[in-house]
Amino acid sequence: MGEFHKLLQILEREIEQQEKLLRVLTEERVAIVKLNQEQIDQLNVKKAELLTEARDIEGKRQKVVEALMGPMAKSQPTLKFRDLLVHCSSSELKMKLQSVGEELRKTVTIVQEMNEHNAKLVHQALGVISTTVAIISTGTTTELPTYGESGVLKEEGELRSPGVKGRISREV
Repeated sequence: MGEFHKLLQILEREIEQQEKLLRVLTEERVAIVKLNQEQIDQLNVKKAELLTEARDIEGKRQKVVEALMGPMAKSQPTLKFRDLLVHCSSSELKMKLQSVGEELRKTVTIVQEMNEHNAKLVHQALGVISTTVAIISTGTTTELPTYGESGVLKEEGELRSPGVKGRISREV
């Protein structure tokens, strides 16, 4: 029974970690949209720290699960969480474990989706930036052709109509 209590505590810590990661990912989304590189860098450091802590907690969970599985580990190497709960004698603890397990699964799914969405935002932002840089760096050095009132292309040196600046007429 003590191992199931340990498992419950570890799962609750995992939920807390995932919620922290979710908050960081939410902040990261805002930083990406604002193209705030400094904040993105700071949040990446936070994410790395949270992921390291999450791996440590996951390692502890694995040890507790292995202890709970005992002899079953050899006969069922891919034991599912619900199969493990069958061996919990306390129905109250079993319900609590199921609830916390489901909450953790949902939170992890949200974190994964948010992380994927942020990656797409970064990709799109890089596309916008590279397009903008390309537009700026390939500015024209010659004047673009202009059409006269008759719809015929004006020759080089021919004066433009008054009020026409560049290719767009400002007069209506």
